[in-house]
Amino acid sequence: MDRKQIEDELIGIIQNYAEVDRTAILNGAPLDQLVDSMAFLEIIFDAEDKFGISVEDEDVKSLKTFEDVVRGIESLIAAKA
Repeated sequence: MDRKQIEDELIGIIQNYAEVDRTAILNGAPLDQLVDSMAFLEIIFDAEDKFGISVEDEDVKSLKTFEDVVRGIESLIAAKA
């Protein structure tokens, strides 16, 4: 799965929890400004299911922006390969 596919899938997941514009997501707005903490956790759970990965609890704390999440997903997918 390439970066564009990861971004597109992740944007879809985020938009399931918040009516937020794709541009706002891609422009680096902090995720805590886009969704509440419960929605954020649901997004992480959905991403884990979608991408077949597992995000460690301590790593979740470092995920502040969309880019952080995309990079984390890329790393976890690469580690599985």
